[in-house]
Amino acid sequence: APCQAEGDEEGGGGGDEEEDRGVMKYMLTRNVSVAVCIYALLRLAAVALDDAIPLFMSTPRVDGGLGMRSQQIGGALLSQGAFLILHVLILFPMIKARMGTLSFFRFAGFLVPLACVYLPFLSSLPQSWEGGPGMWLPILAFFLLKSFAFGGAFTAVTILINNSAPPAVIGAVHGVSQAAVALTSAVAPALAGSVFSWSLQNGLGFPLDHHFAFFLFAATSLGMMGLSYVLSPSVQYRFAAPPAPAPAVAALGG
Repeated sequence: APCQAEGDEEGGGGGDEEEDRGVMKYMLTRNVSVAVCIYALLRLAAVALDDAIPLFMSTPRVDGGLGMRSQQIGGALLSQGAFLILHVLILFPMIKARMGTLSFFRFAGFLVPLACVYLPFLSSLPQSWEGGPGMWLPILAFFLLKSFAFGGAFTAVTILINNSAPPAVIGAVHGVSQAAVALTSAVAPALAGSVFSWSLQNGLGFPLDHHFAFFLFAATSLGMMGLSYVLSPSVQYRFAAPPAPAPAVAALGG
């Protein structure tokens, strides 16, 4: 695997202060900081979309939703479980082995905004199709796309974060990443609910109608995709620190 170095390693024997300085050094490297930002934006888009899906599905068709009953919404959401099992056990290992982690993340990340944009257009389905295959097939296609896109992106970005720093500090790096995604996870539901509610009540036309919230989620995920091109290609591989210099050998006096 290629060597991924972002500066020299700290010298040994520095105690806790020296160790903390080493942790901060890796926290501020490009691969770590960018990967954590990508993870946070991905979680923002995922939680916001998950919050908006049942709102959209239960909204009456006259207001731009699907007008589905709670039992129908539950059945649709249940399909995600089967699609995620298919993805984790079969699709992800097979495709990642061919593409590599970073390329696979970009591929899955490209599908994330497509899934966000796809959903609101389901309200254009003819009302006569309600309850039949004409309605369920596009809905199941959305959940298949969503499961592959978000499931693949989350798995890949976790690997990228794990590869961005040496084992000695990777626990701290994951701690920072979890703190970042906790913040975006807390913001996302309020953002999704308020924006979707505003889009239904503003009386404006496309794209500020019921499509707007999903377009906003897609824009967030496009920002995440742009950041992935800032990552160094070496982040695809396990972190390898540069070898320590050989100790100087004192000359023997004669």
